Amino acid sequence: MMLYFWYNDVIKYKEDLNMSYTEAQKKASIKYISQKTDDIRLRVPKGLKDKYKYEAEKRGISMTQFIVNCVEKEIKNS
Repeated sequence: MMLYFWYNDVIKYKEDLNMSYTEAQKKASIKYISQKTDDIRLRVPKGLKDKYKYEAEKRGISMTQFIVNCVEKEIKNS
């Protein structure tokens, strides 16, 4: 089971019992993500999230990467 925790709009996770983070690791992760990534929130009609997740899993990638790939392909083809 994976547990998700929010720290300043950054998702952190740890597996039950076996994995914990030090405060220094948390700070380093937050700093890295804030410097290297942008956050885009996306709302879709009910059912599309499951569809996108399924298609991403078929390809062995995250749903985020699937969506980024689709957008980049659309931009390339325009």
